[in-house]
Amino acid sequence: MSESLKKLPVTTIVRLKPKLGLIKETLDWFHAISEKAAHFKGHLGAEIFEEINDHTHPEFAIIIQFDTYENSMIWEESKERKEQIALSEILFDEVKPKIQLTGLEYWFEAKDDKSHITPEKWKMAIVTVGVIFIFSNTLIPWLRDGFNPLRWHPLVNSFLSVIIMVVLMTYLVMPFITKVLSGWLFKQKSRPV
Repeated sequence: MSESLKKLPVTTIVRLKPKLGLIKETLDWFHAISEKAAHFKGHLGAEIFEEINDHTHPEFAIIIQFDTYENSMIWEESKERKEQIALSEILFDEVKPKIQLTGLEYWFEAKDDKSHITPEKWKMAIVTVGVIFIFSNTLIPWLRDGFNPLRWHPLVNSFLSVIIMVVLMTYLVMPFITKVLSGWLFKQKSRPV
């Protein structure tokens, strides 16, 4: 991995299917492993999402984020993590391969893509620049005008505007854009057989 990639935040996603009747134990395990990870340098957070497949069997996606690849690997190779993984072996019917995303890849995850293909970097850059350009010329001036009557320091206004922009991009805009442009973003180059 290149030195520049090692400095980017890393998001690790693991999909788990707990054994029937062990949902509470699975959630307890998740909270325990999250608490252990939180004590490691560079830990940015952990979340769990539940999906119901076939209307009966839940599947969980566990997301753990670290500020750098190096700090993520310290956690991955830690005694604490290995102990938690060993404790979890009786809980799950299935553990799908983990996915690690760095930098912009997190914004471009295809939700319905089972192969976990990430778009080429130049495509991610084009889409991200386009969205930021549009926000910089529409949303940010609108927010600035809205914050002016509050007479806050310009840096506070700017900081709040960036927070709003990033939250919108992360939870609304980029998932929508990724879905709309998925045919282009995730298009595989055909290779001769």
